[in-house]
Amino acid sequence: MLREQQVEEEHQQKQNHDYLYSKFVNSLKSKTTKFFYVRRLKYFMDFLGVPSNDYSKIVDNKKDRKAIEDDIISFLIYLRKDRKISYRSASYYLDALKKFYYVNSDYEFKWKMIKSYLGDDDDGDNNDSNNNEEDRPYTKKEIQTMLKTATDIRVKIIILLISFSGVRMGAVPLLKLRNLTKIEKYNLYQINVYEKSKKSNYKTFCTPECTSMIDTYLQYRKHAGEELKHESPLIREQFNPVDKFKVNNPRSIGTGLVKIFGK
Repeated sequence: MLREQQVEEEHQQKQNHDYLYSKFVNSLKSKTTKFFYVRRLKYFMDFLGVPSNDYSKIVDNKKDRKAIEDDIISFLIYLRKDRKISYRSASYYLDALKKFYYVNSDYEFKWKMIKSYLGDDDDGDNNDSNNNEEDRPYTKKEIQTMLKTATDIRVKIIILLISFSGVRMGAVPLLKLRNLTKIEKYNLYQINVYEKSKKSNYKTFCTPECTSMIDTYLQYRKHAGEELKHESPLIREQFNPVDKFKVNNPRSIGTGLVKIFGK
């Protein structure tokens, strides 16, 4: 009898899991968005010590609205203070949580209050502040305008990395080819940021559009005669293809090119 009850409970748990997961992923439009949002939600569950296959644990009716809000706030503080990720990257995690709870909970969460725990939109390593402007991520329209205006493919890659991957401005010049791992199934790159830092190291992903642009850029360098190595910078200083010495001795871009995006 006890065994039958256990089997029934496990069956009910699986049904709840499938139902919550199904509502969440089916509310998302693209395959790429589903990939990112599911990973970010599972990271939140891992932070709470909840099994990644039991979504019911984070929407349990025994947990009131305040308790869930406290969990989310603690998670955001952990991302910014302990993981040292940027405002934009942390906001993407919050977007995933908002979507999950929107479709799986009847609570009216205080999202404006929760968002205040994201901290300042300081772009991580950029200490220049614009006190007269509201701290916020760029809109899709603004990003599209910048991409159309940019004539240098390197600038386009930087715009996409910072806008959609949450990579900090100061981290871009430090990225090496060894920091990128291709995920062929989704046409994405996993990016290992600040790989040598125990406190600041984190992994993020770029979009398929950014992946295609990176591939095009690397192919251009390869055709110019550069031998791409693990230690080669992801984005290098401009070079003359005729000068074979400079072609095969790439130098990473400085912060100047990156800050174009921040202006």
